[in-house]
Amino acid sequence: MTASNKAMLFVFPVLWALIPLISKYTGLPFVFPFPILWFLSALFVPEYLLYVVPIIGYFLTLIPIFKGNVKFSKTQLIVIVVVLILNIIWAITNWDLGIRYKGILHTAVAVAISMVIGGFLIAYFINFRNHGTFNKKVLLNGMIWLWLLCYSFPALGELM
Repeated sequence: MTASNKAMLFVFPVLWALIPLISKYTGLPFVFPFPILWFLSALFVPEYLLYVVPIIGYFLTLIPIFKGNVKFSKTQLIVIVVVLILNIIWAITNWDLGIRYKGILHTAVAVAISMVIGGFLIAYFINFRNHGTFNKKVLLNGMIWLWLLCYSFPALGELM
């Protein structure tokens, strides 16, 4: 794999995360459930940090990968499973509020996107846990951060 392909591999999740952000500011239609963590953070920190901190966190978690550690860690699996379980609890407890304040379509799509991404991450981890490569580890890492940044814990109307 060429150096430019490797560079694109770890920049891709960041570029993908920009799609909902661009949608937010331009008004273009895009399913962007606005994670509740962003809302709560917005009460206490400047808005630009909401974008900068997760991206910096993503790049910091790449350091072990660039040092040659391409084995999938149990920490990654624990993060995925815990966040997925918390997302399920979040969806169940806030479903009625989501339907009341956001509508059935938004609520169902936001919850489905979060659950599908979580399920994909678990399947990806299980499928490649013994065959870790640079590319697979970077993709998993990027997808975890993207899920946490854009799609986990969607705001379903509980703050209305």
